[in-house]
Amino acid sequence: DASGIASMKVYIDNSLKQTCLNVGVCSHSFTVSSVSKGQHVIRVDAIDGSANANTGTASVNVVK
Repeated sequence: DASGIASMKVYIDNSLKQTCLNVGVCSHSFTVSSVSKGQHVIRVDAIDGSANANTGTASVNVVK
């Protein structure tokens, strides 16, 4: 959308970790020591200036 990205929110296991406003790139880093071993879901919700929303998810397995 030509209006650009208004906000992106990064979640790990449904816990909000990062909010980015009016940017094209949003990043969040974490180390395996900050999460328990096992399956985790990383989700990013994006909303553009026209209120169009999209969600992306990725599952990761942490082995310690």
